[in-house]
Amino acid sequence: MLFDNTSMLKHKQKLGTATTGFGDPRNVLQLSLQHQCLSMVLVSHSLTPYTASRTDLIYNLNLIAAANNISICLLDHIVTYPEGYYSYRDNGLLTYMDN
Repeated sequence: MLFDNTSMLKHKQKLGTATTGFGDPRNVLQLSLQHQCLSMVLVSHSLTPYTASRTDLIYNLNLIAAANNISICLLDHIVTYPEGYYSYRDNGLLTYMDN
């Protein structure tokens, strides 16, 4: 989900696959620039209760580093599953914006 400078949802699109994740961060950022968005929330789905994975943490860090260079902010990465959801921000894994 991509948001403009007024926090209005500007665009949402399915990226990647269940096995490849969201795909190359460059594609995510290119989409953000095309829609003139300044912030984003990644949403993925799991069939079972979720906890942060090393792969997703590394992806988020790479995306944050690249996005920071062009003033785009990753607000959260949310993983939904049948019984609830997991928020990287709520679990203290996206606190870089709090400083």
